[in-house]
Amino acid sequence: MKYKQLIVGALFGSLLTGAGAVAASESTAVTAFLMNAVKFKFDGEEKKLDSGYSVLSYKNATYVPARFVAEQLGAKVVWDSKTQSILIDSGQASTEPAPVTKPVQPQPEVTKPVTQTSEWDKYDGEWSNADLTVKLDFVSAVKANVELKSTTKTEFNGLSYAADFSGPGGQGDATFKGESYSITLSPTSGDLLITIVNKTTRHVYTGILTGNSDLPVTESGNETGIPNPGAFTGNFSDYQGKWKRDKQTLTLSFDGSTAKLVYDNEDANGVSDFTAEVKIASTGSGATEVTIDGSKRLVQLTLNKNQVTLAVIEMTTGLYTNEVYTSKE
Repeated sequence: MKYKQLIVGALFGSLLTGAGAVAASESTAVTAFLMNAVKFKFDGEEKKLDSGYSVLSYKNATYVPARFVAEQLGAKVVWDSKTQSILIDSGQASTEPAPVTKPVQPQPEVTKPVTQTSEWDKYDGEWSNADLTVKLDFVSAVKANVELKSTTKTEFNGLSYAADFSGPGGQGDATFKGESYSITLSPTSGDLLITIVNKTTRHVYTGILTGNSDLPVTESGNETGIPNPGAFTGNFSDYQGKWKRDKQTLTLSFDGSTAKLVYDNEDANGVSDFTAEVKIASTGSGATEVTIDGSKRLVQLTLNKNQVTLAVIEMTTGLYTNEVYTSKE
């Protein structure tokens, strides 16, 4: 196999010699996932990745170390810090005659990342409402790259982050346009309830998102995935009464689709007792703002089959409390 010398721009310098090899002015911080389970086979022979190298997943593409791959193919790799270039040379000159042309300046990128395909691609999709479009790119059952788009909520347009769905809802933090955000995506009866807390301005946005794809859910909880408690029954009388968990009691009564809730907590370290009225949408979810102990909280109530979920968000700190009730008196 013959190789011509390749000159790759500074974009891949960090994959060759470390992040310090690239000038700071040309560096951009991104959120990516390590893919430690990736295997390399050269002509059918498996080669282990050397210590210090990593494989990254970013925006549905897999990035591999240039030095490791080139050296396994018998090529020599040199980092030219003066021109900010990676030189890959097999040591074999091309047998093709050199064309008589003017020298061409090397381009910043001469290779395209390998498009990643996985069993989780089928869950990728967009979820939206009148304000936002949220694009989900799952890299595992409980991890996804998230990108927000909006023409009305311009403060969120272009915001991206990594969400972890292993807990109650997809949790993630992001810094965007000088602001810090805490973001939660909670599956609710086939939709997603999004909550965005601006830690700088203390503003909270919440909304129901409708999607065009499934989520990697499980009914039993025995498999990896987002727990699926079941759909909203549509009958509010199913949820009326006193729900218990640990040291907390949630009493619900309904006036039409408005839930009147009374929260009692015997745990001195938890959320204090409060009452609230929450308008429940057809999806089984609703939210309202209340004042507890002198601070504003966002209260979210979600009705699922055989269970109720109560989330309380501290609007001044972004602290998120999530309680699932499955026992009703």
